[in-house]
Amino acid sequence: MEGALECRTGTGMEEKMDRIKVGNRYIGEGCPVYLIAEMSANHAGSLERAKEIVHAAKESGADCIKVQTYTPDTLTIDCSNRYFQVGNGTWQGDAYVNLSPAYHEAMPGLVGLYPDKAELEAKIRELATQDKLDPHFTLNLSIGKAIYFRNGTSLNFNLNANNVLNNRNVVTYAYQQGRVDTKNFDRNAYPNRYQYAQGIRLFLNAGVRF
Repeated sequence: MEGALECRTGTGMEEKMDRIKVGNRYIGEGCPVYLIAEMSANHAGSLERAKEIVHAAKESGADCIKVQTYTPDTLTIDCSNRYFQVGNGTWQGDAYVNLSPAYHEAMPGLVGLYPDKAELEAKIRELATQDKLDPHFTLNLSIGKAIYFRNGTSLNFNLNANNVLNNRNVVTYAYQQGRVDTKNFDRNAYPNRYQYAQGIRLFLNAGVRF
């Protein structure tokens, strides 16, 4: 039994260097697969639920299980400024122009054009600045209907309408071009590219639950 537990393929100390021991099991080359189940935080803080998951993992053939425990105060910061506030909007996340690596790499030619340190630093800030998009208002509507049957089956329908006011000034995506004016380093030579909202968008979702 001991030889099986150590899952040796021969003799000699060098043959044990590529494996580790957990409990009474060796893990490594020549050993049976060691299966780790993932509970994470699916116990939802309940010890009884955690025990049920452990038993289910064991019955499924797992050798061990990974678990996480935490409380909300260990995951958040006591701060109420806007950086920690979550908003909701169709294009809420695109608040800045996407950067191009070409504007944030070494530009040796700048030193020759701007020998003055202050002018050089000002030009670098101009080229490296990430432009912010203008804020705009959009109106989205959603309506849903659920139909339930006696056998427990249900049908779900949901209709979403985005940009109901047809605001075409909303920038949905913007990026810096990958080209740089290496002669004069004029940022306007290759201006940012913008994409705008085009009309009203309708989505119909249908689902069945049984």
